[in-house]
Amino acid sequence: MRGVGVDGDARIARAEGGATWLDFDSATQAVGLVTPGGIVGSTGVCGLALGGGIGHLTAQCGLTCDNLVGAEVVTPAGAVVRATADQDAELLWGLRGAGGNFGVVTRLELGLHPLERVVGGRLAYGGTGVGEALRRFRDIAARAPRDLSCQAVLEVDESLAPTLFVLPCYTGSDADPEELRALRSAPGLLDDGLRAHAFLAQQRLVDPPYGEERHYWKGHFVRELPDELLDELLRCIVSLGRPPGGILIESLHGAPKDRDGTDAVVGFRHAAFNISGMATWQDARLDERYIEWARETAAALEPWSVSGGYVNYMQADEPIERVRAAFGDHSFARLQALKSRYDPSNVLRRNQNVPPR
Repeated sequence: MRGVGVDGDARIARAEGGATWLDFDSATQAVGLVTPGGIVGSTGVCGLALGGGIGHLTAQCGLTCDNLVGAEVVTPAGAVVRATADQDAELLWGLRGAGGNFGVVTRLELGLHPLERVVGGRLAYGGTGVGEALRRFRDIAARAPRDLSCQAVLEVDESLAPTLFVLPCYTGSDADPEELRALRSAPGLLDDGLRAHAFLAQQRLVDPPYGEERHYWKGHFVRELPDELLDELLRCIVSLGRPPGGILIESLHGAPKDRDGTDAVVGFRHAAFNISGMATWQDARLDERYIEWARETAAALEPWSVSGGYVNYMQADEPIERVRAAFGDHSFARLQALKSRYDPSNVLRRNQNVPPR
């Protein structure tokens, strides 16, 4: 169930339901092609695509779900159905962002784009320059060209002082783009890991151990990153008094804005950034403290928030009002109609649930 077949001429990849992004990218990069995925190789292709999909190529190629062109789905009743633009286009619309509410996806078809090498890597900042480096990232991401995707992560060092990691991914032709020069010259730079390398190397930059840690993520989409919000993030990252995990800032400029929203249900295209408090720990006795930190961090973002949460990061304890807000009232009603058609008993409910009508 982890196989990936690539049709280079048609620029289509067919991934089985258990394939990870490392499986997928290894197959597509063998012929110089990609589709925009996430940033962690062990992430499942289906799971990411069905919830939207933000990663190293979002600015260039859009969300993962924007590149979803077909799916094979097994419904709770045992029926095998196919969703394409010509065959059950409404189900394909719902699959592009509404998670696993309608069935188990056993095969996905994703459109591909030519790409062999990128300029990317990781920049690390520390000390008194972190605040200014964070503002530099904000300014560059807000005006970045379409050939530059850029994400950032706030963490703390051994002394519990804020640190910042920025992960650019540049696919343009400029040998020394202005935006990368600006990031490299930001105050507090501790390590410059930018280089020209294969896209597979870019995908391996973030490679956390699978299944070894406990996680609880919560966040909001925002229209902008004013100084007041950045100051709040710097306060939140040190508020636990121990390493909390991190705060992830994902830029949504570029290609996601090309779609008008009619062919995919995702409701966050108008946002500029997705910000997530990523609580990460190992000791189960600390569950309450870390979960509370993530919730408090998300609450601090609310004055600047738009839309609901990001389906791929939403927890099972999210209220239905927030799930509805992630899509909007009209789209949520359409999703409920789909749910009534494919899962009227709500068998698939341990998710970001859309209940049937």
